[in-house]
Amino acid sequence: MARLTKKALEDCARGALAQTNRLRQALVVDRGSNGVSVRGRTLNSARISKTFATALSGRENSDRFKTTLIEPEVSAAMSFVIDFSGSMSGGSGRSNWEHCVLASHTLAKVCDTLGVRREIYAFLFGDGVSAEGATCSFDYELVPLCTQGEKFRGPLLEWAYYLSPSTGTSVAGYADAAVRVVERMNARRKLAVFLTDGACSSIRTLPSLQEQARARGVELVGIIMGSGWGLSAEDFPNGFTASSAEELAKGIIGHIARLVEKG
Repeated sequence: MARLTKKALEDCARGALAQTNRLRQALVVDRGSNGVSVRGRTLNSARISKTFATALSGRENSDRFKTTLIEPEVSAAMSFVIDFSGSMSGGSGRSNWEHCVLASHTLAKVCDTLGVRREIYAFLFGDGVSAEGATCSFDYELVPLCTQGEKFRGPLLEWAYYLSPSTGTSVAGYADAAVRVVERMNARRKLAVFLTDGACSSIRTLPSLQEQARARGVELVGIIMGSGWGLSAEDFPNGFTASSAEELAKGIIGHIARLVEKG
């Protein structure tokens, strides 16, 4: 186990800088194209005149008050679900898990700065509630590492970094959970990212899960961390491989940028 250091966090952020700037530019263009989006009801000016007229006549205008509800919508939102199987403790130098937490710190900071909603979870296979994913079933528990509104730093970051992964592997479970998390967020574009360093039989259901995600307005991205036990990027939807925190953060931020650029 390698220590969590300020230098490691800075190196990860520096490695993702080019894609961070790309995402920043894409968001500026997108916001300029779409203008301000406000959902809800606003004051009806015609009712103001009616209220004045009814007041003069001594009558009551029962709907002179209108509720104003502003529901903010952002350009993009993403979820990141991380494999918490025992093999994530492996890796040369830093473990795969430690690389994931370093990348998550950069990801959370970039998203918060640029106004992209994000939630990051560890997936514990074999516990919790039952869910259905394509043609296989699985039990799992999602442990929040950093949810929307939380700053991923200090004690929270240290707690996450020094966790010891110890459960089984369910690749379809990671994908399904990522989609479920992001689809409830209010954003024009939604990215569901899942990561594993291993393989299991549920991989065969990923094409079906990808189709289901698209039907729900979600783009699915799969990441192979480390050796991947013989897996390749082609085995996952929009897949890519990473061997370090820098590659991981750069890849995810790049996918968010491409999603925004597509419009």
